[in-house]
Amino acid sequence: MRKRAKLVEFKNLLETNKENTRIERHIKDERVRLASHVRKLREKRFMTTTELARSANVSYKSISKIENYKPVRFDTVLKVLKSLGIRITYSLD
Repeated sequence: MRKRAKLVEFKNLLETNKENTRIERHIKDERVRLASHVRKLREKRFMTTTELARSANVSYKSISKIENYKPVRFDTVLKVLKSLGIRITYSLD
């Protein structure tokens, strides 16, 4: 009986890991899309990274992280998008 319980537990762990991997992949894909949009919008406005950072009241490092697919705080992303003239709406439904 114990072997069967451990096998079921192991299978559940594998399924959880698969789901976590899928979620992580989705998050990375969204980071790549966001970075692409931020860079394109910044360049379209002929702004340097430093100018965007000043405009958004965030650090140069934050802009660099966004454009290089690194995680940043959500409020930082909102500040950057707002300074680029992008309005974001979201729902917790």
